[in-house]
Amino acid sequence: LGMPVIVDTGLVGSVCEVGYTWCRVRVLTEASSSVGAYIPSSGENGIIEGDISLKDTGICMLTYLSPNADIQVGDLVYTNGQGSVYPRGIFIGVVESIDVDKNAVSVVVSMFGRETPVEFELDQVEVVSQ
Repeated sequence: LGMPVIVDTGLVGSVCEVGYTWCRVRVLTEASSSVGAYIPSSGENGIIEGDISLKDTGICMLTYLSPNADIQVGDLVYTNGQGSVYPRGIFIGVVESIDVDKNAVSVVVSMFGRETPVEFELDQVEVVSQ
């Protein structure tokens, strides 16, 4: 449990339940998901969080950024390695829009440019050991 799930276009989420021939994945767009994130072009760190209203869109929110964060639409977002699940440098998505208020910056991140959830069969999954 807790192992990262990564496809060729980026991070999907982490394993939350397993069976003999299957596993369930908590995807980043779920409201119960969060991951430390990093934008190399600006050096900004934040938290990617799922949002119940955006769950089926392939979009999540990047939060806990300073009000003067230097982030641009099109910036790439990666895991920052802080925490115990996701190592640093896994691609998460692309900054799609930015909302600034006097207290904070919220950023909409499109996961690997997809607008629909990722689906794959078990025989397409490769087991990777650490």
